[in-house]
Amino acid sequence: MKDSLDSFDWISEMLDNHQGHLVSDKVSGDARAEREARIIAATRDAVRSRRQALRMQVPVPLERSIRMAIAAEASAQTNRSFSGKLRSIFGRLVTQPRYAAAALSLMAVAASALFVLSQRGNTLPSNMTEAALAAYASVASDAENIDLYSSDKNDLRAFFANQGVDFEVFFPTVAAELVGGSVRSINGRDFPVLVYRTAGRIISLLEVEQGAIDAKAVDVDRATADDVASSKWHWASSQDRTLFVWKSNSIMCSVVSDLAVNEVSALFSLEVL
Repeated sequence: MKDSLDSFDWISEMLDNHQGHLVSDKVSGDARAEREARIIAATRDAVRSRRQALRMQVPVPLERSIRMAIAAEASAQTNRSFSGKLRSIFGRLVTQPRYAAAALSLMAVAASALFVLSQRGNTLPSNMTEAALAAYASVASDAENIDLYSSDKNDLRAFFANQGVDFEVFFPTVAAELVGGSVRSINGRDFPVLVYRTAGRIISLLEVEQGAIDAKAVDVDRATADDVASSKWHWASSQDRTLFVWKSNSIMCSVVSDLAVNEVSALFSLEVL
């Protein structure tokens, strides 16, 4: 072997190219080179091990819980926090005479903006899990967000059809009171949300037709799709939300409630879903 720097570089290159057998042959009998080879090999192994650990994906349950919490919180807070901040700003401005005219003009513009935002409140995220959580947050936070109050399935079917839902809505057997329904839009397509109540708690059911998923209008995360395909049902829960997904013929059904998993499952006849 040549000097230490040359031998170090050569050994490194061989180990990087998985040519360890050449290193063993070359450094045999050279104590310094053998020591360098052992040190470099150990260092390479440690670095590769750490690299694989750092590349490891976030566990699906953790990712799903984070997604659920963010979606629900964003849906519940966005419009309230925005309008609240505007009211606070305008309240300060109108108390100052020199800003009063500007404040009134801004209030007119903001009123238009809030109206547009309120219309967009019927629009859900493209991811089905996030959409189901947002739909639940909407109807659970404000009873006025339920478009039609009715327990009559025929009335609800007619309402959904008139509002642009282009598939036959599925009404599962649920041990809860059917309160009514709403229509929500995802990427320009309209989907039904059924609303149930039991013991004063709200349960929402978002239905998405498989054609919308195939057309990429609605996204379904891998974990949900795999669970539904392999075991028929998908369950997930966070601190205060339970998500239950299954497929009925060509319709993906996503239930969300603040009930516990065992309480939600008790409301549905799982063997016939």
